[in-house]
Amino acid sequence: MKSFYAGILSETDKIFGRKKTPAILILSTLITLLTWILIYYLKVDTGLWVIQGEDYPIKALGIFAGFILPLFVSMITIDLFSEEYTKGTIKVALLRPIARYKIYLAKIVAVGIYIAANLLLIFITSSIASLFLGVGDHLAASTLQNLAAYIMALFPLLLVAVISSFVSQFFKSGSGALAAMVLIYFILKLSPLLLPALSTFSPLAAFDFYSLWTGSTLSPGNIFLMFMFMLSYYIIFLAPGIYLFDKKDF
Repeated sequence: MKSFYAGILSETDKIFGRKKTPAILILSTLITLLTWILIYYLKVDTGLWVIQGEDYPIKALGIFAGFILPLFVSMITIDLFSEEYTKGTIKVALLRPIARYKIYLAKIVAVGIYIAANLLLIFITSSIASLFLGVGDHLAASTLQNLAAYIMALFPLLLVAVISSFVSQFFKSGSGALAAMVLIYFILKLSPLLLPALSTFSPLAAFDFYSLWTGSTLSPGNIFLMFMFMLSYYIIFLAPGIYLFDKKDF
């Protein structure tokens, strides 16, 4: 296990050591603040509350979870795989006394740490900004509920990382893998129009998992079913991804 933990630290250091990562985190903060500014000045101009202050963190999460964060996660994950394939630095990682499947899993866990950091940054920024939008009498309860929603948002975003890592095994260039992921995303987005019967089984159905934690009453049955739905896709893409990585000739 020590080698696995060391692998996680090494991959995490790679992610946060790249110029792209802090740029993405700063961009996430700016988008959160710009959305808040738009809502705030809309209130000043019209005198209307578009949303209650304690609801803003969830609205911000909705903006990010639909496309922005999945895109960021795909970029980070693909860079972690395809860029090493292109530069040949993956051979250095393979020289360490660690099994290939552990290297693969360590990369995904490292992306999970990045996702958690990005979600935490958005949550803190949006929660502070929400105080200037007017809050109700249940700020503490709303904050805890919002925090739970952000934690749950980690699971579908990590699924994006698992799918991206699988797709990366078929490409040597990061641009090719990212283009494939964007194409897959838009095909899945269009699936309700093209194949309505199959849209229920789309991985995109899991993107709204966080919303199950935001209502006045929780539905354990729906939460359990969505967990199992995501778990099935984790297995579908994680197992063959590990296999392809293990058999890959570097």
